[in-house]
Amino acid sequence: MKKLHDMIPKVDINVATFSPTAYVASWKSIDGSTPFYHMQHLETIMFSNPLMKKFILDTYFLPIYKVANSKWLQQKLRLIVGTEFPILNPAIEHDIFYRRNVYKQDSRNINIIALGKGGWKNTIGIYNAVNLVRSKLPNKKIILHFFGQRPINGIKFDNRETIFHKNLSDDQLAELYSNSDIQVTFSTAESFPLPPLEAMACGSAVITTPYGTEDYVIDGLNALIVEPNNVEMLADKIRLLIEDEELRQKLIENGFKTASKFNYPEQTKILIEQFKQALNRYQNSYVKEMQL
Repeated sequence: MKKLHDMIPKVDINVATFSPTAYVASWKSIDGSTPFYHMQHLETIMFSNPLMKKFILDTYFLPIYKVANSKWLQQKLRLIVGTEFPILNPAIEHDIFYRRNVYKQDSRNINIIALGKGGWKNTIGIYNAVNLVRSKLPNKKIILHFFGQRPINGIKFDNRETIFHKNLSDDQLAELYSNSDIQVTFSTAESFPLPPLEAMACGSAVITTPYGTEDYVIDGLNALIVEPNNVEMLADKIRLLIEDEELRQKLIENGFKTASKFNYPEQTKILIEQFKQALNRYQNSYVKEMQL
């Protein structure tokens, strides 16, 4: 943190996006710069160590202009701090994540895609739910695609029906989304997951848990919502989308419309307005302090 502090020149606004950088931005404000914290997640859930939890928790009380990245995080922080912070949602790269003209080798196959990662992503739960659907629809070939940095232990990858795609580029991921019928996010905690939104932009029907998707998901309209850790419910929703093509197409069409709203030009307007608010608040208070 000291090294980072010394590297930062005097600027108008210091933007932090992670708890250690929040301390640095706050520290640097002594030179008159405005500290700005775009909070990405409730970081306290990422650690079990009490000291780390306290280290993170204290950043939510620093004298910094704070912005949450989602309604979920806004609500969590309101319970902790007692303040409702503004929201600045992420956006997706629409020049990358759009529906590609992919050729499916067999249109009768059902392709399901999910982020393959441990922790609260509950990848094993997705795998178990898909296997449950396979047992109930033995005549339907269901191909499960995971993408990520490394295969998850406990999953049998055969490169035929359960496939792991390692270190995909954004273009490769967009093609995989476009080739998939269903995208699944089965997390127990998210602040604003991008895979469901990216999949919507590429024409995949989405099934997700509610956490962190409150900003863009409406159950039954542009996605289906399932309870976290409820493997049977997830299996039922997957089966529903496989058997009900009309519903699947409805989610796809409405998903296109939803994803289009989360673009960088629109979110940049919100960011600029928040920068102005932060400058007005902190520059005015800094001038008053100097006068005193």
